[in-house]
Amino acid sequence: MKLPIPPFRTAAEGSVRIGQWNVSCPGFEGPMPARLEPWDYQAPLGVSVDLYVDIGAVFGSCGLEPDSQLTVIVLARSDSTRIERAVRRIPLPSGPAFDAMVECRLESTELGGRLTLETILTAERPKPVDVLAAI
Repeated sequence: MKLPIPPFRTAAEGSVRIGQWNVSCPGFEGPMPARLEPWDYQAPLGVSVDLYVDIGAVFGSCGLEPDSQLTVIVLARSDSTRIERAVRRIPLPSGPAFDAMVECRLESTELGGRLTLETILTAERPKPVDVLAAI
């Protein structure tokens, strides 16, 4: 059995939850399907996802001071156009938790082929409590 061991602390299991991506475009609105048939390639896509971050639990499990800055970044990649870019960057507010719908607009000129969406939680301005903290 392989067990990945990162070189730094990571968020505790359950402290970050992400829902299913949804898509909105002319002719379709709902959960993102494996293949979006009715999409007009000249129309932009709206994508959204519910995201929950237990900020206190992330700080504790990652060894970060409570005044560290966490940021959510959504990356979009198209295998046809080979464009990869951050389509949304959200600095999380201070507080016990972040619970919101994250919405992004993807321009049709950047899309084609397979679309990959990646959601990343990062410590943008980390203030570690020890040497093994997630920085």
